[in-house]
Amino acid sequence: MNDYDLLVNYLQEQHNEVFHQWANVKEQLDILEQDKQLVRQTEELERKKPKILDLANWCDVNRIWLESLSDSDNIKAIQLSVELMVEALYDEDLSLIGACKTAIRTIGSNIPEFHVVGYLKDGKRVITPFNHCYYHNHGDDVKFDSNTEYDWREEE
Repeated sequence: MNDYDLLVNYLQEQHNEVFHQWANVKEQLDILEQDKQLVRQTEELERKKPKILDLANWCDVNRIWLESLSDSDNIKAIQLSVELMVEALYDEDLSLIGACKTAIRTIGSNIPEFHVVGYLKDGKRVITPFNHCYYHNHGDDVKFDSNTEYDWREEE
């Protein structure tokens, strides 16, 4: 072997060593990123859990009212979406939760009383959990419960 071949072999060995070191570092970085993503996903699931369970409970309590709405096929689809969201919560499937929320929002947009049931004589609006204001309630909102009697404003 001549000096040139020795130099090429030496450089190849150095390159391989650096490449393997970098591969180990990259693998560790990937593991750290996966761990961070898992922590973020767990935190997001924990944030969403109370609202999803509250929504499912609300749907159970108000099932008769929901089924009395004019668009019963769409209401059934919404109820199924809520049930799927609860399952996805326990399966830790954020993408399915997001898909169910989108389905509910899309289907519910065609049902007027789905978000705002009506208005009371004192001007307050009665809303369901499907209204985006339900969880950051304004002073003039009342959360709907089908077991409660309301003093409804007369329709004009």
